[in-house]
Amino acid sequence: MTDPNFRANQQNMYANNQNAPSYPGAEHHVDRSEAYVRKNAPMTTQSALAIKNDFLLGKNSVALAPTDNPAIFYLTFTFSSMTDVEISIFYHGKDIIDDQQNTQYIYVDTKKYPPVKSFVFGPSKDEGFPALASVLDSKMYKKESLLKVVDEFYPLIIKMETKSDRVDLPKKILYTYFSFKYHNKKYEGKFLKQKLEVNNVSYILDDIYGIADSDVSGKASQYFKILSNCLAKYF
Repeated sequence: MTDPNFRANQQNMYANNQNAPSYPGAEHHVDRSEAYVRKNAPMTTQSALAIKNDFLLGKNSVALAPTDNPAIFYLTFTFSSMTDVEISIFYHGKDIIDDQQNTQYIYVDTKKYPPVKSFVFGPSKDEGFPALASVLDSKMYKKESLLKVVDEFYPLIIKMETKSDRVDLPKKILYTYFSFKYHNKKYEGKFLKQKLEVNNVSYILDDIYGIADSDVSGKASQYFKILSNCLAKYF
C-alpha cells in the first residue's frame, strides 16, 4: 500500500522542479543531441513464463482525435495501474538502448517535434488520459512519419513507470510502441510492440491475462508471457 505521505512528498518534490511533474503539472524534458550509435546485440530467447506487471495500456484505445482546428489533434487512450504511475509521451522517438537492450533514453528532436511531457497518476482502472493534455500539430509532420516507423523513429511511444518511495519494490517500466492509420478524420493507433523492464532486465511481452479483469486494489495482477529477454529489431 502506498505511504499516505507519498503523494504530498511528490507534490513538494515536483514544486522544486525535480523529476517529473504530477498531473496537471508542468512539462519536463532533457534534450539529448549526442550522436546515436546502435549496438548490435544478438536476440536471445527463453521459455515462456508469467511475470507480474502493474500496468495496462488500452492498446485499441490509442488515437489522435481531432479538434476544431483541422491540423491539431490530441492524444487519447485508457489505462489502468495498481500503483502510482508516471506516464511519459514521446512523438517521433528513437529508442536508445545499451548492450542489455535496456532503454537508456528516448531521443526526440524537439526542434521539429513536440517536447516530451510526463504526468503522474494514482492507482486507477480504465482511466482516460486527460483530453488536450498532449496535443500534436500534424503540420509539423510528413505524413509517412505518422503512419510508419522511419529510420527507427516510432510515431508514438508511451512509457509507464512505477512511482513509489518503497525501496523493496522492483523498478518496472513499460514501453508501448505505436504507428497510426488515418481513418474517419482521426489517426487511430496501430500497436507495434511492447517491452517491460524489471530491475534492468528487458522483456518483449504478449498478454495472457488483462488487468481489466482483475482487482486493481492489488489482490490480482496483470500477467504477460515473456517472448524474449531483449528488444529485437523486427519491424
